[in-house]
Formats: sequence, structure tokens, C-alpha cells
Amino acid sequence: MKTLFKTLIISLFLILECSAQGTWTMKTDKSTYSYGDSMNVSVTFTNNTADTISLAGNSCMTDISFNNIYFQRPCSNVLGMYHYAPGVSETWTWVLIPSQLGIPAQDGKQVIYAYYSERFVKDSIIITAPKYYGGRLDVVYKLTIPHDEIQKIRDSLKAEVNYSDTLKSINSVQELWQIKNYSVDSLADIYSKDSLFISFQVERDAYPTLTVTSIKQTTEAPKEYTLSQNYPNPFNPTTTISYSIPKASFVTIKIYDALGKEITTLVNAEKPTGSYEVEFDGSKLASGIYYYRMQASSFADSKKFILLK
Repeated sequence: MKTLFKTLIISLFLILECSAQGTWTMKTDKSTYSYGDSMNVSVTFTNNTADTISLAGNSCMTDISFNNIYFQRPCSNVLGMYHYAPGVSETWTWVLIPSQLGIPAQDGKQVIYAYYSERFVKDSIIITAPKYYGGRLDVVYKLTIPHDEIQKIRDSLKAEVNYSDTLKSINSVQELWQIKNYSVDSLADIYSKDSLFISFQVERDAYPTLTVTSIKQTTEAPKEYTLSQNYPNPFNPTTTISYSIPKASFVTIKIYDALGKEITTLVNAEKPTGSYEVEFDGSKLASGIYYYRMQASSFADSKKFILLK
């Protein structure tokens, strides 16, 4: 009951915040794009009032969608208050790369929407771009499937395998295929029905860069130990790992390769209560799947991340 009450209060608070004054605007670097052009999309909140505006949100304060396509990206679960003094603004910028995201998925007019707190549409913009043929596919199949059968499909699609990982817990293989000259949405629709595959879906993750001008942020003290998914992921060559501890603890965060060999130690120190970020530089490592593991008091968690050069 307490959790439900807290959720209702937060939801109501977000609705009230959404009605606060201030302007949300978005823009792109061009209105018309050629085939395969990258698209720069920015979303800006500006306090154009005489009073400070406070908005509630997590690390995914804003989001965008491309027509009806939403991008995958990790968000912190820690709710924070973002305070905007008069005249202050904050801008999030996405670089949308067709070869990575498989967009546009249709020809002609494209509508990009901007959201606040992942739910409230604040602005939209229309651009023109041709349909892109290519992108990335997240493919999972059983280890028992003959290699030749999977290779035959890869060859027919001229798919380049960016990474491959054996998922021993479910006796399967997960691969990321880079595709050219085919609609990845059409391929996903076709092969997701094929009994050879456990999963066959389009991989779409896009992360914004952030430009902040005189923003003060305050967050509640963490209520529990958390280890967040790194950002960005996949990465090249650096990425940021966030974690929180509800009480003073000795914290270790270590990096391992896919075989479980320890690569390096990022954190090995006593830390007071709070939320932290640490950067990992993989410039000296080969592309592939790696893991990071955090231990603090009785808490332990690990996550997978991908270095893609």
C-alpha cells in the first residue's frame, strides 16, 4: 500500500510539474536529408519566467521517438529535482545514425516527437528523408541449431556479426548482426516467425548528449544499493557506470572479460551515502562483450556491456 501511495504521489507530482511554465522546443540540423545522412535532433527546455521552475525526473528527463519508433536506453531509477533559474535552459542532443538504428523505416515525411519524463509530448518536428535499408538485428537461437543453417541465413542477408555470446543459462547464442540493403523491420517480421530463432528483433539504442547552463540538481538520498546499466552501451572507447549506496560502504567495481578474467578495478574504496559515476576506458581492449561487477556490504550485482570499435 505504501508503494502504491508513493507511486500515485509521484505521478500526480509529475502531472503538476508538466503544467509548469517554461518552453520546450526541438530542432534538427536540417529539414531535408539524403539517403543515410545522420540526423542531429535537439530538445531544449527554457525557463522564460521570472521565477525558478522545478521539474521532477530521472536521468531520462527527455526522450524522443521517430514516427512510431522508440529507442532503447538505460535510465536511473533515482528521482531527482531539477531547478531552473530565470533565463536558464538545458539542451539534450541526439545523433541518429541510420546504419545503427534502421531509420527512417518509411519514405518521405518523418515526424519526430519530444517527451518530458517519458510520457508527456512537449513538441514535434517534421523532416523529409528517404527510407533506409539497413541497421542492426539482435538475434537469439538455440545452441542445438546446426551452424550451417544459421550461416546460410547470414550469407543470404550478407550479415556481418558484430558480436556473439553463448548464453549457457538458456542453452542459446545471442548475436548482433549488421545489415545492409534490407529493411531490418521487414526482416524482423519475417524471421521472428521462423522456428530456428528464439528471438529476432531490431536493435535500436540512442543516447543524447547534454548541455547544461547553471542548473542545480538535488536528489533524495538513495534508499537502496543500485548498479545501473552503463551509458552509452555499446560504447567506443569510453562509457560511464552509475551506482548508488544507501549507507557508507566499502565499494569495489571490477571489469571482467567474457571468460571471467579480471581486466581492471575501477572502484576500491570506502564511500559515503550517495550516487556516483565512474568512467571506464576500453581503448586498449578489443571489441567484444565484457562484464562489470559491484560489491558493497552484502550487495552484489553485475551487468554486461559491449565494446564496439
